[in-house]
Amino acid sequence: MQEFTDLVKGQFDYLMEQVTKFETDYFELSEKVRQMYQEMMTLNAQLTEALKGQCAVQLCKERQ
Repeated sequence: MQEFTDLVKGQFDYLMEQVTKFETDYFELSEKVRQMYQEMMTLNAQLTEALKGQCAVQLCKERQ
Protein backbone atom coordinates (compact mmCIF):
# COMPACT_ATOMS: atom_id res chain seq x y z
CA MET A 1 0.00 0.00 0.00
CA GLN A 2 2.88 2.36 0.77
CA GLU A 3 4.30 1.85 -2.74
CA PHE A 4 0.97 2.85 -4.26
CA THR A 5 0.80 5.95 -2.05
CA ASP A 6 4.36 6.89 -3.04
CA LEU A 7 3.51 6.37 -6.73
CA VAL A 8 0.42 8.58 -6.49
CA LYS A 9 2.36 11.24 -4.59
CA GLY A 10 5.12 11.12 -7.21
CA GLN A 11 2.59 11.51 -10.02
CA PHE A 12 0.90 14.38 -8.20
CA ASP A 13 4.22 16.14 -7.62
CA TYR A 14 5.11 15.71 -11.30
CA LEU A 15 1.75 17.08 -12.44
CA MET A 16 2.02 20.07 -10.11
CA GLU A 17 5.48 20.77 -11.49
CA GLN A 18 4.08 20.66 -15.04
CA VAL A 19 1.19 22.96 -14.12
CA THR A 20 3.60 25.44 -12.55
CA LYS A 21 5.81 25.35 -15.65
CA PHE A 22 2.78 25.84 -17.90
CA GLU A 23 1.58 28.76 -15.81
CA THR A 24 5.00 30.43 -15.90
CA ASP A 25 5.31 29.94 -19.66
CA TYR A 26 1.77 31.20 -20.22
CA PHE A 27 2.29 34.44 -18.31
CA GLU A 28 5.67 35.08 -19.96
CA LEU A 29 4.11 34.56 -23.39
CA SER A 30 1.12 36.68 -22.47
CA GLU A 31 3.43 39.55 -21.51
CA LYS A 32 5.36 39.24 -24.79
CA VAL A 33 2.10 39.30 -26.76
CA ARG A 34 0.96 42.40 -24.83
CA GLN A 35 4.26 44.15 -25.61
CA MET A 36 4.06 43.21 -29.29
CA TYR A 37 0.49 44.47 -29.50
CA GLN A 38 1.49 47.74 -27.86
CA GLU A 39 4.37 48.13 -30.33
CA MET A 40 2.03 47.43 -33.26
CA MET A 41 -0.40 50.09 -32.05
CA THR A 42 2.45 52.60 -31.67
CA LEU A 43 3.74 51.83 -35.17
CA ASN A 44 0.22 52.08 -36.57
CA ALA A 45 -0.21 55.53 -34.98
CA GLN A 46 3.16 56.65 -36.38
CA LEU A 47 2.22 55.38 -39.85
CA THR A 48 -1.12 57.16 -39.69
CA GLU A 49 0.62 60.41 -38.77
CA ALA A 50 3.20 59.97 -41.55
CA LEU A 51 0.48 59.32 -44.13
CA LYS A 52 -1.34 62.50 -43.11
CA GLY A 53 1.65 64.47 -44.40
CA GLN A 54 1.42 63.02 -47.88
CA CYS A 55 -0.55 64.67 -50.62
CA ALA A 56 -3.82 62.88 -51.35
CA VAL A 57 -3.96 63.89 -55.03
CA GLN A 58 -2.50 61.20 -57.29
CA LEU A 59 -0.77 63.62 -59.68
CA CYS A 60 0.70 65.77 -56.89
CA LYS A 61 4.47 66.29 -57.28
CA GLU A 62 4.96 66.05 -53.53
CA ARG A 63 3.27 62.64 -53.34
CA GLN A 64 5.76 59.91 -52.53
